[in-house]
Amino acid sequence: MATIQHDSNTVATSLLSSTPTNSPAPFDAGGDVILRSKDNVDFRTFKALLSMASEPFTTMFIMPQPAESDERGGLSVVPMEAVESGVLRELLLFCHPGERCETSHLQEVLQVAEMFEFWEVARRVMKERLRIPHVAPRVAPYMLKAAEDKFRGDEDGMLAAEYVMKFPPKNDAERDIVIGLHMISQGDLDNVLKYHKKCGEEALLVGSPNYGHYKWVPEKYTDNYGWFDDDHGSHTNCDRGGNHYFHEADKNDKFMTRRWWLAYVLGVADELESNPDPSIVVGERFDAALELGSRCAVCKRDLKTRLARFAGVYAGELYRVLTESAHTQNNPDGPPRGEDPGVTSAWFQESWTWGHVASDVRK
Repeated sequence: MATIQHDSNTVATSLLSSTPTNSPAPFDAGGDVILRSKDNVDFRTFKALLSMASEPFTTMFIMPQPAESDERGGLSVVPMEAVESGVLRELLLFCHPGERCETSHLQEVLQVAEMFEFWEVARRVMKERLRIPHVAPRVAPYMLKAAEDKFRGDEDGMLAAEYVMKFPPKNDAERDIVIGLHMISQGDLDNVLKYHKKCGEEALLVGSPNYGHYKWVPEKYTDNYGWFDDDHGSHTNCDRGGNHYFHEADKNDKFMTRRWWLAYVLGVADELESNPDPSIVVGERFDAALELGSRCAVCKRDLKTRLARFAGVYAGELYRVLTESAHTQNNPDGPPRGEDPGVTSAWFQESWTWGHVASDVRK
């Protein structure tokens, strides 16, 4: 039976008792070795491919194999008891030239790649996961710029930094996987995660400020928009959201918000804490706010244009706060006097895709 040594532990130790099945193409014919998954699926592949991709496999194939090693059809069988067939298939597809990779188990594939030292496969898995729009969350460009400034010339470090910003480790095991890939040091990884957390906390305070005081909301909104009108009798199907302070208003000068508006602002803030990207303000919660606000005869007046303009103000404040944070991440003494502490406002106006509210935001 073939075995693989990893960190002095035997990774594969025994064969599964039930009759194995064959994997579909391209692992159903040819090859000179069989990998057997945890759920008893056999994958026929080539020792040369595995040896080029993984040092543990290289070591295993040059060592004499014990007499009791299992075989099937004259080929040695390597039990991969820790790996399900779906994950093993994706891992091997990343090793096979010309094959279209599958993407259903990328985090699990990354874990196995780290376990068996498939370093190049790990890089490809990370890049593939970052590439898929519906899988990878958007990360604000100025956060990536802060990482680029830190990891200038270090391609592996930048890849790892972007990966953990888009997919923050959920636990110590996931964090250890990234460290185990030897692409980024433990200290640098901790700094990236601290920076990401700091940005989330600062973004949260924009949408859910202390004492409910939204200083960044201009006075013209509270004066002219019906969302802040306290005349409940004129609002139909529109519950109050509670009193809050706005702009630099006197402490005794409160404005009554509507529940749909507050749900929008706070809902965006909740998302920002884990993904501090200002473009969230025009995402699904924006559409939900439009739908709910339109049910009220007062709030629905010119709502799309007005809410789009408010979203621009909301995003602008996030942009201001987070670009300053991005700058100070690599410049702890702050910007020189008179220097713009971050990306310019022209970038902010030109680089975002606002979708169905673009024209309204820019009015």
